[in-house]
Amino acid sequence: RLQVPADIAKKMLGFDSFGEVQKFELYLQETKQIDDKACAIFVADIVAQGNAQNPLNVRASGNVIIELATCRTLEATLTGPLSLVSLEQQTEYSASGDLLLAIRSQYASRK
Repeated sequence: RLQVPADIAKKMLGFDSFGEVQKFELYLQETKQIDDKACAIFVADIVAQGNAQNPLNVRASGNVIIELATCRTLEATLTGPLSLVSLEQQTEYSASGDLLLAIRSQYASRK
């Protein structure tokens, strides 16, 4: 199990202005060759809490594939619940739903 430090998790997830990443854990499932690259396949568990300007709460889990030679994320598929609670002019607004996030990265070869 790897616990990703909060400052690195915020950068990885693009949450710099979003709020705080409270938990980002990666559990190694296996290593294997994918497109001729040695890769690690992790199950991720992520909890993020928005701030006053972005009151969105996220809990997501799913697979993350990382290339071993470069530590670059090649693919991530995350799902989970999200909720929004906002208080405006003494009225509370709330909403909830499901998150589905799928990212696949391709990097140019270095010569």
